[in-house]
Amino acid sequence: METSDLVEPLLPSGSSAPASRVRILYVHSGDDLIRGSERVLLDLIRNLDPNRFEPIVWCDSRALADKVRSYGVTAYQNRFCILLGRAAPWFDVFRYSWLIRTGLQIVKRHDIKLIHANAGGTAQWTIPLARTARVPMLVHLHVLDPRFRRYKLGLHQAPLTVGCSKAVVRPLIEDGVPEARTRVIYNGLNPLRLEGGDAHGLRASLGIKPDAVVTTAVAALIRLKGLDLAIRALTCLPPGTPELHLIIVGEGEERHALEHLARRLGVQQRVHLIGQRSDVGAIYRDATDIAVLPSRREAFALAAAEAGLERLPVVAARVGGIEEVVLEGKTGFLVKPESPSALAQALHRLALHPEERRRMGKEGRAWVLNHFTLDQMMESFQAEYERMVSEPADRFGWRGLWTGAGPYWQLFRGLRGRDARNSKASSGEDR
Repeated sequence: METSDLVEPLLPSGSSAPASRVRILYVHSGDDLIRGSERVLLDLIRNLDPNRFEPIVWCDSRALADKVRSYGVTAYQNRFCILLGRAAPWFDVFRYSWLIRTGLQIVKRHDIKLIHANAGGTAQWTIPLARTARVPMLVHLHVLDPRFRRYKLGLHQAPLTVGCSKAVVRPLIEDGVPEARTRVIYNGLNPLRLEGGDAHGLRASLGIKPDAVVTTAVAALIRLKGLDLAIRALTCLPPGTPELHLIIVGEGEERHALEHLARRLGVQQRVHLIGQRSDVGAIYRDATDIAVLPSRREAFALAAAEAGLERLPVVAARVGGIEEVVLEGKTGFLVKPESPSALAQALHRLALHPEERRRMGKEGRAWVLNHFTLDQMMESFQAEYERMVSEPADRFGWRGLWTGAGPYWQLFRGLRGRDARNSKASSGEDR
């Protein structure tokens, strides 16, 4: 069966690329929206050195595939699966094997030299795909995966794992993955995405007084982002706090719940859910005094970095990779997770001291420009690509069935130790 019978190329592959160019297959799985990891992928493929690399994209999102096609890049779109995932059927071995076979045909059709899995979920079948095709690959992680999911996806078998923060790769190293098989490449901000737009009239359109203080949260409306905590914080503000409003930019499944919470707490006049916007930079520049990120879990905190670039102080929960983006007391405040009162105290302090907001905003911009630029991200990834394609197969991990048994031995020992402790505890209870 030909590849064209199996997958739908949204853009014909066209003329052959020069032999000197390395074709990279980017594989991405996610919601049918353009958000954090999708934006990072789009920045990657759009800013690759065209004299050295050619991107091909395979994804399960129509929105992402259409965007890729608009760049003139070949894209394939299919339904992906994860064995023992959340979506039924939970053990679709037929689809799983189909993905591997189809991937092999894409690799052959385009003479792929490297696979970049842009989501941990795809690693479950891109790792055996790359092993079978004998091409190097890396897994690019954008989320903090719990232990069971790390083992379920086979992340420990990746020849190279790139995390968007130290917090993302640290659990794999603790599992037993050699540190040499991990890298930290921070997400790079594209300043062009924040340019343009005019939000000077936003406050007035929302009924916010000119002398009020505005805090803005840019996030998907999902529980992990902790936006309910930001709403609750409005009820915990100490006496003497200037009138403070919360603008929430984004969409998601929690929208109705957040609106209901604001009404129930009586702060609906100060909470403004304005939906998904393309002018986030203008909203930060023209309508915001403080950025807030009360996440319950966060791998990198792109919104915090963008706020820093726009000279805003950030109040954020001390979780995951946020500590690598927001510097406590310098570019903002890091507060106790799950604590509306801690958020309120930090917001109160910044609301009262505009000079401190300006100082933190200035330091925040300098920190972002020194650590989280698109140029830095592109330079790091392209260096890894060239290194990996220049090495023989036995150097990037495809020596045999396993890339490394250490994490699995460590898991086995941990389970045995737990069983032994449980057995000892049971014996003590019997006595």
